[in-house]
Amino acid sequence: MRWGLVLLVVACAPSPVDRAVSAVVFGTDDRREPHEVAPAFASIAREQVATRIVDWAIDFADPSAPRIVYERTLGESLDLCEGEPFADQIAPGSCSATLIDERHLLTAAHCVSTAADCEASSHHWVFGFHVDASGLLAPLGADDVYRCARVVVSDAREDYSVLELDREVRGREPVDVALHESGLAVGTPVTLIGFPDGVPVKVDSGGRVTFSAPGRYFRATSDAFDSSSGSGVFDGEGRLVGILQRGYPDYVARGACNVVNVLADEGDIGETIGYPNAAMVAYCAARPESRLCRCDGPCWQPEPDVDGGSLDASALDAAALDAAVLDGSALVDASDAPAASGCAASTGHSEWAWMLLAAGLVRRRLVRRRLVRQRD
Repeated sequence: MRWGLVLLVVACAPSPVDRAVSAVVFGTDDRREPHEVAPAFASIAREQVATRIVDWAIDFADPSAPRIVYERTLGESLDLCEGEPFADQIAPGSCSATLIDERHLLTAAHCVSTAADCEASSHHWVFGFHVDASGLLAPLGADDVYRCARVVVSDAREDYSVLELDREVRGREPVDVALHESGLAVGTPVTLIGFPDGVPVKVDSGGRVTFSAPGRYFRATSDAFDSSSGSGVFDGEGRLVGILQRGYPDYVARGACNVVNVLADEGDIGETIGYPNAAMVAYCAARPESRLCRCDGPCWQPEPDVDGGSLDASALDAAALDAAVLDGSALVDASDAPAASGCAASTGHSEWAWMLLAAGLVRRRLVRRRLVRQRD
C-alpha cells in the first residue's frame, strides 16, 4: 500500500497521423485462412469479427439461411496480376469490426461515425464470413447478420467508433479487451484479424510492434489492406489491444495489372493502430451498465484513511482514471470512471488540452475482469 499525493498530467491531443486508410505487406504476406491458424485466433476470426456488406449482395429469400450473392472477385475489382493472393475470392466487404459486448462493435470512425452513417445505412454487419477447410464459403445463419442501430460513441480524431447493433448477438462471446497504459513494447508480436480488400476474413500473426505512443497508437508490421479499416489487433493471449487505422498503398502496377506492394520489414515503419483506451473510457461512460464496464464487486477498493474515512472514487475524474499512473505505477480499471467529465472521456476532441489533476490517499486493488488494464 502506498499513500501520497500524485499530480497527473493528461494529454488529449489528436494523433499525429492521417486518417486515409490503406496498407501493405511487410516482408512476407502472412495472411491466412482461419482453418490455417492457431485455434484461439481461428475462433475470433469465425465468431467475433464482422464486416459490412451492402444489402443487395445478400439474399434473404430464406431468412434462416441468408446467402451472399456477390460475384465479383478481388482480381476483377483491382485488376490483379495472375497469381496474386486471394484474387479468386469475392470481395463484398467494406471495413472490419470486433464484437466487444453483447450487441456492440468496435471499429474505426472513418468507417461509421454519425447517426446518418448508421441508421440510414443500406448495409448489414456480417459475422462468419470465412472460407472453410474445403475452400468454400461457410454457410450463414440468421444470427450472423445484423444492422447498425446507433453510434454509441465516436471520435474522428482518435478514429474510433462503438456501434450498437439492432439486437443482441446470439451464440458469440465478445472478445477480451486489454488496455496497455505504458504501451506495447517494440518487438511485441501482434495478430491482425479482418477482411482485407473485402474478401473473407483473414488472420495475420506475423506482425510486430515497431513504435508505440503509449495509450494512443502504435505501429506494427501487420499485412493489412483497404477494408481492413477498423480491424482488431490482438496480443498473444487473444486480447484486443488495438484498432487498425491507416497504412501504406496496397498495390503497385506491374505492366497492365497490379501486384501487392511489398516493403522491407525493418525500422519503425508499419500500419498505424490505435490503442482502445480512449474508446473504452468513452464507451463505459456512455454504457456503464455494460458487463465490459462493471464487475461483480468493486473493481478497486480504496483503503480507509487514518480517521476511518475513505476517498470517494468520484473525486477522480475520467481523465485521471484513464491516465492510470497513480503513484507512478498503480492502474485503475476503466469501469470506475464516472460519467464523462474529463478530456479522456470526451467523444470529440477539438483542440490540444492539458489538465492538471491531484489525487491522494488512494490504494487500488485491480481485479481482472473483461476489461483489463495491463501492467507492462
